[in-house]
Amino acid sequence: MILHASITSECPQGAAETIAAILGGVALPYPDFGEKAWLAMAGDEHGTLIEFLERGKEFHYVENAAVAHVTGTPARHSGFHLLIETPHDVAKVLAIAAGRGYPAHVAQHGPLTVVELWLDGCTLIEVATPAMAAHYRSLARVASVRESIAPNAMS
Repeated sequence: MILHASITSECPQGAAETIAAILGGVALPYPDFGEKAWLAMAGDEHGTLIEFLERGKEFHYVENAAVAHVTGTPARHSGFHLLIETPHDVAKVLAIAAGRGYPAHVAQHGPLTVVELWLDGCTLIEVATPAMAAHYRSLARVASVRESIAPNAMS
């Protein structure tokens, strides 16, 4: 289970407020990661939270010590994405995104239907309603995934 993640954004506060609304949670400032850092907390039994850091913030390995936080060159696009579950329906998710000016639409990702929400127009957050998340869970089983990739693994 993923408990938390960090994402960079042009506007960490706005991104955190948007994702917190989608999660049905709260957004809070998080000065431990810089004056512009914010958290989106689901307020669920898992302690789910997403940290939003200023674009350009990087984590660097430090041998036998805690991670170093370094400001690097901001990059808008990456291969990162995250699938989150919302208690809301599609219309509410789209309304929350529109209220922040973030592009969002329903998309088919293979066998899954999700709402694609694009923070800052460049960072993909996939959002699943309860029904979408139930379908995801029915497919995201080790045996099912092995079976689906087996023909491709042989080529």
